[in-house]
Amino acid sequence: MSKTRIINKKSDGGPMIFLIDIFQNETFLNPILPIPSRIDKIINGDISGLITPSEPISIKINEIEYSFNYEKLYQNIVKNLIHYALSKFKEVSFQPLKKKKIENWWNLLIQNEHKIKSYEEDLFVILQSYLEAYKSYRSGLKLEEALLLYCDSIITYCNKKIEQNVIKFNSRGKEKQFPMYKMNRGKLYPNICEYDILNYQKKHIFQKAFIPLLIYDDLLECFLFNKQILQLKLNPNLSFEEIGFSNQAELEEQLDFLNNSKLISFDYLINQDLLKKTEQNQDDSSNKKQIFLKDLLADISVDSIIQKE
Repeated sequence: MSKTRIINKKSDGGPMIFLIDIFQNETFLNPILPIPSRIDKIINGDISGLITPSEPISIKINEIEYSFNYEKLYQNIVKNLIHYALSKFKEVSFQPLKKKKIENWWNLLIQNEHKIKSYEEDLFVILQSYLEAYKSYRSGLKLEEALLLYCDSIITYCNKKIEQNVIKFNSRGKEKQFPMYKMNRGKLYPNICEYDILNYQKKHIFQKAFIPLLIYDDLLECFLFNKQILQLKLNPNLSFEEIGFSNQAELEEQLDFLNNSKLISFDYLINQDLLKKTEQNQDDSSNKKQIFLKDLLADISVDSIIQKE
């Protein structure tokens, strides 16, 4: 790898979803984490996409409706991506990342809509699972127990998606369903799919490639890790076999992580206005409207984010 360049495939559309993390993370500024973190696209000033959920999600707790502040969620994702790209590029190149690269990436991000229906549905499930965990917490579960429900829900969901082996997306104007991988002699080989991207300004649809399976692998890795740490926190006397570690050294390494990490509470999201009470008089039909990235990021500029770094 060049000292001033991180490898990037131009044919790759770089689609991302996100998750709400449960432990403080030194790499990122906040717990709204992009999956996968496609900082290669920012560093090279190339296209990537942030998928939005298939529809807004809310939950009723004690007669009060709670939902997400989607503008702030996506603004936090963008802040995390740019912060990580700036720090990683400086680490590998010993130079600052050129502002022009970030601006090119930003313009491509807000001008294009990536058409991957499965990822929209996946994001709905992730956010819904988090709200259901919050409801369990408000009903009397410990924070750790409620967050463990959140982890278990996503782990079960990802395993089911991988087992079903189907990805839904648009390609050349048509809805398609395609296997995410094929098996040959007991080995798994991920498929590469071509999907549609709509450019708002030119009203033009073009195609890029993606590997559908990667997002589910990343989600599983993150939530399996978080589950193990939560199990340690709830039951510090468990053996490494009981938690699923391969040896005692790995258990001790994760104990060290646990002792130096802090859980991110539901209250943090409320205090940051990421999770909020929904107005009771709000029109029900407006809550079901599709969420568009260009609207969510309309009130921020890439300059304002870079200046804070």
